[in-house]
Amino acid sequence: MRLWSFLILLTLLPLLPLTGMAQPSAVKKAAKSMFKLTTFDANGNLLHTGYGAFVDANGTCLATWEAFIGASKANIIDAQGRKYDVECLIGANEIYNVSKFKVTVPAEKKMAITPIAIAQTKIEAGAESWLIEYDIKNPVIKKYQPSKVESFQNDLPYYIYEQTASDELAGSPFLNNNGELLGLMQPAKKRTDLYCPSAQYAMSMTVSGFTSKQATMRLTQMRVALPDDFDQAVVALYMNQGNKGNDNILGMSDEFISKFPTASEGYNSKAIYLSGKGLFAEAAKVMEEGIEKCEKKDEPHFDYSKIIFNKLLYSNDSTFTNWTLDKAIAEADAAMSVNPLPVYNLHKGKILYTAKRYDEAYKIFLDVTKTNMRSAECFYNASLCLQANNAEKEKVIEMLDSAVAFFPQPYKIDAAPYFMIRGKYLDDNGMYRKAVADYNEYEKLMGNMVNDNFFYLKEQAELKAKLYQPALDDIDKAIALAPKEQLYYAEKAMLQVRVNKIDEGMATAQLCMTRFPDYGDGHAVYGLAQILKGKKKEGMATLEKAKELGSEMAKPLMEKYAK
Repeated sequence: MRLWSFLILLTLLPLLPLTGMAQPSAVKKAAKSMFKLTTFDANGNLLHTGYGAFVDANGTCLATWEAFIGASKANIIDAQGRKYDVECLIGANEIYNVSKFKVTVPAEKKMAITPIAIAQTKIEAGAESWLIEYDIKNPVIKKYQPSKVESFQNDLPYYIYEQTASDELAGSPFLNNNGELLGLMQPAKKRTDLYCPSAQYAMSMTVSGFTSKQATMRLTQMRVALPDDFDQAVVALYMNQGNKGNDNILGMSDEFISKFPTASEGYNSKAIYLSGKGLFAEAAKVMEEGIEKCEKKDEPHFDYSKIIFNKLLYSNDSTFTNWTLDKAIAEADAAMSVNPLPVYNLHKGKILYTAKRYDEAYKIFLDVTKTNMRSAECFYNASLCLQANNAEKEKVIEMLDSAVAFFPQPYKIDAAPYFMIRGKYLDDNGMYRKAVADYNEYEKLMGNMVNDNFFYLKEQAELKAKLYQPALDDIDKAIALAPKEQLYYAEKAMLQVRVNKIDEGMATAQLCMTRFPDYGDGHAVYGLAQILKGKKKEGMATLEKAKELGSEMAKPLMEKYAK
């Protein structure tokens, strides 16, 4: 070989992995910790593949993150060909393309897992390291030497190799001569270098109550593990509850029950999920188990009562008859017999109201107002009981007054619903000016959050209270918010005619007829205005047209002015 050819070959050697070199026995042994990761979408279709390694005998693993993006299910096959299902994610980082997760390991397989040790000291640039390429029979082990060692995440080593490897090997482990895991191989986007962030970083990832809501975790459908800390686990559980499409809540609930078998939260979460799926008998068994095992018996009894009550309120199912209002009351009573908390009593009052036992419910709501659970809601609920029993209006208003009085002045937005409730009751019972006063306060508190329906409701009360100018102002506001609502134009036109603004009423009615030519009430108001302007013949013809278009006000107007 000529000298110049030999020199060219030497310059190329550092760019190629060294094979056929003597491999430390520790590296060969550590190759047994490697696995192949396969992920699937919600329909079971193959999504991604990658590689990684076991880091403990309990099934904790490190692998690439990108394989989990969009995944609903995943499994791994270890170096001996054994298959394990991925149970949950513990942590992930999109930037460094690394994930930490746990697989389900049956007791008989734990002894078969060969976990890899994590390198605690870095190697220097140019030092030996080994990349393992997965194969069940004969894993390929190649020698690589980092050209640079940089720092990241609190001075952890970040290895850069000016060598190449297939992108399909992403997640394959880099080991030092002691067979310890330096990190997982990350192919560079420019395809000329390989990266290897320290495995210590991936090992440091832990789960908190909010991990499942992190932006990275929202890229996958895989379940996130529960924290070992009880309070954080409760946060995680409730952060994921309530979404009917989130089937991961079942696995989270089971994990919670496994970790905290005497706490009610896991049983409650699982039963809520099952009940939401219509599996009421299974939900009942879960809650009965919770009542048996929980230390604080009142909590599962209360939870069970709420689940039963919600099913009776919101489910159309009529086949599962074991859950009744009486059963819900009995569970609430059982909770109170252990710990007579006002919240349990308030819940019982709501069940009694639904059962139409209004006198009993009313008494409970008043009793709760004498406790630390006193609230505007209690007084409102008491008013509903009085209304259901056809009590005197003064008593109902007294309860509604108490609901409003619960809030300190100056009023804030949380008081707004109770002004609306009281205003509507006053409106429905002929006390229009008082109703308008409450509507005005509601509008002030709600600001620009009120809609066209509110202004129409308020305009109607003002009209009955003979507050004509405020009524005109409010119907204008309704039109501004809903310019395509034909009713509002006819209402404004009629109001203008009523206050003897005949020309303005005709103009508004004509606008209504132009925009909504098939809306009979617009024609009816226009016909009335014509008659009042002395054009009876034309007006009667317009009313006839309105009648043909289905206007209910047209016929009585025709009868009135036919004389």
